[in-house]
Amino acid sequence: MEYSLKEHGDAAEKKGCLVIQKDFPNYERFWAKFIIPMSRRPIDVQFRRNIDFDLQRVAMSHYTIFRNLLFVNEVIYSHRTMGMVLPFTFNERIDNVYIYLASIVDMVENIFWTVNVLRFKLGIISENPFKESNLESMNEITEKYFTSSYKRDFEQFCKKRKSVNVMIHNSSDSLNLVKEDPRRRFLAFSNDIRAYRNAVVHNPQMGTVYISGIAFIPKNREALNKYYYWERLINAGDPNDFEQAETVIEKHFKLMQSMLNEVWESLIELFEEISNTVRYAALLGEEDPTIRTSPMSSIIAIKNSTHSTIKADYGESSCSARPSVENGTS
Repeated sequence: MEYSLKEHGDAAEKKGCLVIQKDFPNYERFWAKFIIPMSRRPIDVQFRRNIDFDLQRVAMSHYTIFRNLLFVNEVIYSHRTMGMVLPFTFNERIDNVYIYLASIVDMVENIFWTVNVLRFKLGIISENPFKESNLESMNEITEKYFTSSYKRDFEQFCKKRKSVNVMIHNSSDSLNLVKEDPRRRFLAFSNDIRAYRNAVVHNPQMGTVYISGIAFIPKNREALNKYYYWERLINAGDPNDFEQAETVIEKHFKLMQSMLNEVWESLIELFEEISNTVRYAALLGEEDPTIRTSPMSSIIAIKNSTHSTIKADYGESSCSARPSVENGTS
């Protein structure tokens, strides 16, 4: 049976599949080949009984990436329909966009970290790829850090109270299995996204210029750092350092999808290897054709602040995703 998001996804996947169809088609390729066997389809979309926790982590992180992309697409779409009416509301949503985009980076690292674990667990590699450092190697790392980065980081500590850390192990180490060029591009891009996320989470309000009610924000990481202090917007602001907020978000949104699509080429190859091992079938758990019930499967009522009631079905998440930028909203 050939599965597709449009026909066999959950409610969000059926409604939002067009968002990723053009720039991130490898999402559906991976989903159809490796996520589907982890589920009880065609009965329902739940996990198989006793499925391995590492496989669950891959599937959950994969789905979280999809939902985060839907959110960012929704922000772009809603601004095009309401942005001139609620420009300041849109500006507040910029913060959320970069929290969600940075979360995607976290989920990518989560997936590849787990791939490393699975390769070791299934005997594809004989040694754990993440090894404990010894005193000699830590001294070497510390000395290299002191000569290359400490002064810069200390200045940031004095300026922004940003912690000074010697990085011995990094979550991005999990991307060691991605092909070199896609890995290099993704790591550079992820640093940019995290810089925006850090700016909206840890710093004062991002320096923003409003022209006729339209928000303009720093267009790249260098400009973001340059205009940390608002006074520079007035006395030393260069218009070439700014772009319309919607443009910056849309650029990052499309780049994120294209970067993910490149990285997913490596992920698909790695999971082909993992799924072909003798012990992989056992990790998938057991087929269970019975209809399951749980306390969360019934319709629940949630009262909002005005005491009205919202009803939600467990497992059939509501999704208000619009067509993507390339599908009729531009």
